[in-house]
Amino acid sequence: MNFVKDFFRYLWLSCSGFRTYVPLLNLPMYRTLLYWAGWSLILSVVLMANLIQWFQMGFRNIEKVAPSLPAFSLSNGVAYSSLSQPYYANTNHFPIILDLEGKVAAPEKTFPSGVVVHKRELKFWIEGARPGLMSWSGWPNGTVNADYLKSLQHQTFLVLPFIFVILWLIVIAMGMIQAWAFSIFVGLMEKHAEPAFNFKQLFNIALFSITPCSVIVATYISLRLSQVNYSLIYFCAYCFVLIMASGACRASLRPPEDQELED
Repeated sequence: MNFVKDFFRYLWLSCSGFRTYVPLLNLPMYRTLLYWAGWSLILSVVLMANLIQWFQMGFRNIEKVAPSLPAFSLSNGVAYSSLSQPYYANTNHFPIILDLEGKVAAPEKTFPSGVVVHKRELKFWIEGARPGLMSWSGWPNGTVNADYLKSLQHQTFLVLPFIFVILWLIVIAMGMIQAWAFSIFVGLMEKHAEPAFNFKQLFNIALFSITPCSVIVATYISLRLSQVNYSLIYFCAYCFVLIMASGACRASLRPPEDQELED
């Protein structure tokens, strides 16, 4: 119970202002890491919920175009078909192009959205976004039709719990690596700063600064704003919070008389 209470207290302190980072400055390392594991779990739940919705929406769209799929099959990560190449299907709605010989160049310039079935990969794109590539490696062998796609959907949802655990571990690792890298980099410059932070204090500031930035990005992702550059928003928000929180914490380390003069 104390952990839950402390967790929400740390969450509030990391998002409610910059001077509220001062109580977090000398927090024991294990408490900081426990908080980050808990916050990473919440982030992973949000990301996983969006991923599931994306899968559901994708499979619903696939079901609509399944009757229009050109005849092709997969075997050991390679697509095969007896149709003449290139073969165009469903061009009035969501074009599906069978191009195992690589004859079609830049189809995204002709169609606002669609997919191209290549020999070893699937190319897909939607309007306003860059084309993506997905390798056929690892896909089940068989003829790609409506039954094949339903089986694939079932298998996908079966592995979602494992995907969630992996996602959670990735979020934990990425946050810790980010905070560690910042602490090492700034720690090299702290030798000339007065008053100076120690490594634990730098690490605490860096890790807790991720919280408000991740809230912003997770909100944008949940709103499905496709035109937003999530990486840029996260980077700018993180730098801003980090600088302001560091400044507030450094001021708290100065002698009381210096703080009175500054006020």
